[in-house]
Amino acid sequence: GGSADEDGQDVEYTLVRGPNACWRPLSLLRAFDALVSLCEYDNETRRILHLSLPFTLSALVEAVAENVVVALISLYVGTEAVAAYAVVDIVLEVTTELTMGVVDSESTLCSQAYGAGNSVLAGQYVQLCSVIYVLVQAPFVVAWSLFIYDILFWLGFDEETSQIGQDFARVAVFVQVAVGLGEGYHNLLEVIGREVYSAGIGIVEGMVELGMIAVATIVYRVDLITVAYIQLGVAVGFYGINVVITMYMGWMRPHLKGMVGSIAFKNRVAVAQVIKIAAPLAIGSILSYGEWEVLTLFAAHLGPAEVTTWAILGSIWDTFEASTEGIGDASEVRCAYHLGKGNPHQARIS
Repeated sequence: GGSADEDGQDVEYTLVRGPNACWRPLSLLRAFDALVSLCEYDNETRRILHLSLPFTLSALVEAVAENVVVALISLYVGTEAVAAYAVVDIVLEVTTELTMGVVDSESTLCSQAYGAGNSVLAGQYVQLCSVIYVLVQAPFVVAWSLFIYDILFWLGFDEETSQIGQDFARVAVFVQVAVGLGEGYHNLLEVIGREVYSAGIGIVEGMVELGMIAVATIVYRVDLITVAYIQLGVAVGFYGINVVITMYMGWMRPHLKGMVGSIAFKNRVAVAQVIKIAAPLAIGSILSYGEWEVLTLFAAHLGPAEVTTWAILGSIWDTFEASTEGIGDASEVRCAYHLGKGNPHQARIS
């Protein structure tokens, strides 16, 4: 194992033998000093907390709003519609978790570029991740647009529910693409210190979407396809609003050359970095969160009602996950920032 002493120099520890064995008093003293330094309320701790609070609040609002949407569909659209909505959502999550590795890599790479003072490179990473994300999503958009009916029917749902799910999926796949592109743009905002604005407009977007769906379902009694079009319209609309506001404020001007003023794919090193970071993130995301989707297949042997229940429980569980993921996301941004500045010791502390 390895650690660092008070001068920031790496120290290699051994388990039993040697001068740096873990049981020796000096090794224990270093470990205690490191623990004390981590507990200090310093600038880095304040920065991580400052980042994590808007991250957590935004994720919580999004998760709670999603649960309310499920409840509205169940109450005012119908049981077949809520079954189709919940199960299609969990099926789409399988490929979304895979492709979101590209978007997640953007946060790390932009943090490194920003820490190194290379605004153009940070902009190129946004362009690369956005284009690669769309390209990777394209075959899944086609697949889910064609085969959701067969999947739902195989899971035990009747023809009516399967057809509702198929019609909904043909719009929902584009919602996923729009949401992913929006998250990629938000990633750069969070890296450059505009995380409060990013969280704020994200919360407003969630509230607007929830309000529109509530009015549409309660007052106008719309069907599930209309709900999907509302989600798509809000996602695309707020992406455009976000771009206009950030450009007007001048926050993106240093990165504009890399984002739209160059062909980022000519930067082979940057392309290789995106693939290198995105691949393990995508695989890790599937391994970490894909078990819920796999268990849905097991629930299918119990019946369609159990599949629907399991899918809805997944939405509720996302709310609990959202309450803790802000700290991790904030630490990830700070670690990548310090690595970009060539400060691995501070990155380790973060």
